[in-house]
Amino acid sequence: MADGFITRNDIWDGIHPTRLGAQKMAAVWFHRIQEAERRGWLQAPNDVDLDDSAATFTCGKVRASGYVGEIQENYPGRSMS
Repeated sequence: MADGFITRNDIWDGIHPTRLGAQKMAAVWFHRIQEAERRGWLQAPNDVDLDDSAATFTCGKVRASGYVGEIQENYPGRSMS
């Protein structure tokens, strides 16, 4: 961010945030969402009347197969923290 709150040290690979960087980004987003709510810019979503109760899509879960595993495989020696 232009104000220096989030720095290059908060971005471990030039693109993805470290844990601290993600916490800082979340704080900025939360503050701005609260501001949008205060200004009346947010509204409840419209009901689209969609029945998704018959959906059978699931995602298989495999321990360490997500983001952290990808970091360890593609960027040996680097850490999100």
